[in-house]
Amino acid sequence: GTRGQLAGKHTSGGTLLDPPEDDTPALASLGIDKHAAQEFRLAAQLPEALFHSLLNTDGRLTFSALRRAVRDHEREERNAADLDADLPAEGSSWRLLEADFHDVALPPASVSAVITDPPYGHEFLSSYEDLGSWAAGVLCPGGSLLALVGQAHLPDVLALLSRHLSYQWTLALILGGGHSMMYQRKVNVGWKPIVWFTLGRYNGPTNRDVLQAGSQEKDRFDLQQGESQFGDLVRMFSNRGDLVADPLCGTGTTGVAAIKLGRHFMGIDSNPERIANAKVRLHEASQASSA
Repeated sequence: GTRGQLAGKHTSGGTLLDPPEDDTPALASLGIDKHAAQEFRLAAQLPEALFHSLLNTDGRLTFSALRRAVRDHEREERNAADLDADLPAEGSSWRLLEADFHDVALPPASVSAVITDPPYGHEFLSSYEDLGSWAAGVLCPGGSLLALVGQAHLPDVLALLSRHLSYQWTLALILGGGHSMMYQRKVNVGWKPIVWFTLGRYNGPTNRDVLQAGSQEKDRFDLQQGESQFGDLVRMFSNRGDLVADPLCGTGTTGVAAIKLGRHFMGIDSNPERIANAKVRLHEASQASSA
């Protein structure tokens, strides 16, 4: 039915009532089960025009589509707020640049670790050689590049990065929740490779090669990664006071982890919305760390 029909069972005089502490008896007495109640609450979060635009031709809307619409609407509002915030692009221990990383020259031997999550598709393969070249120009001797990559083109990625850096190892990020299907390869994927390259000989501590992914954090971007695994990488491959860089920083997850762990951070991305997201997140992380 329509949003008005859904919300009508929860209103009095047109005003949404707060649910009672134990709303099960009240809902049951109205003939409303818990699943329907969830639909009503989700529908009430959407603007009227958006809700009606989502209705199927028969006037029905699936629960999954409704939940996805609320998530997307909240994300759009959050991204708009980030863009309107117009915050400075740097703090006491970090800096963001809206640019293509190819055009950004950092001082040689200034970065202890490059930690990033490049795009995975075949059309982006050529960017991995550029990434390797850029990392080789900024890393300290023995410094590390850690890149989350997809399995489908892993041999090509390894070959391209090896043109500029030394292959050290491939770490496994074990994925939580539902696994994804790669139908063309007939594989149910439960892990993600993190390739590890170094500039020259690595002399750092011994590290484990299996990491557990934390909870998904997609509040601003579909490809947004969780902070937990980036925190592990920052902790494993840098020390307090070191400079960590992410030349494809997206919403700034690497930077959030670096700031919370007492590192300096340089983030680069060519997408203005992603940089706006990152500025808000890094300012919040800086305030939390100094509190």
